[in-house]
Amino acid sequence: MKLCKILVVAFVMLLLGTTGVFAEGQHDFRKTDWGMTKDEVIKAEGDNYSVDGDNIYYLGTVDNKECFIIYMFKDGLLNSAVYAFIHLRSNQNDYIDDYNVLKALLNKKYGEPNFDNINWKDSSYEDNQDKYGMAVGKGHLEYKCSWNNDRTLIILGLTGEDDKINLVVVYSNIDILTSDSSSDDEEL
Repeated sequence: MKLCKILVVAFVMLLLGTTGVFAEGQHDFRKTDWGMTKDEVIKAEGDNYSVDGDNIYYLGTVDNKECFIIYMFKDGLLNSAVYAFIHLRSNQNDYIDDYNVLKALLNKKYGEPNFDNINWKDSSYEDNQDKYGMAVGKGHLEYKCSWNNDRTLIILGLTGEDDKINLVVVYSNIDILTSDSSSDDEEL
């Protein structure tokens, strides 16, 4: 599944509901909490889903932008979730505008990001702002920022490769990230 591969790549790169999803709430992600089972997530989100391996996919919107809402499980328990935006833009610079809108929504909920970076991997288009979207699509430019609270790391990313642009928001259980990194340290 090519989309799954793109999402997994975007998720890995970013780790170095519906409209109103960024509204205040008591849950870790939408109507769910880390550690829920697949059945509990389906009960919270509804029956209109598909499954691919350890992931549950829903189709939704955020700020009128279509996206996949992906729930990811480890050892049968929810540990991360992703909004992977699927709306196509004829002008690649519009993806940067979408990124900035999502960033503003996340800033409103979580405050200023802990990490905020625009990274030029190849500066060929750096002097031409009209080509920044093209630079993202070619993998020359990426935008990333992150927030966190006691339980969740939130990463917003705009990356690209081979003229395909990925705009994602990744929510991850901090406890899982911490335990994964500490177990990796023990193996060194």
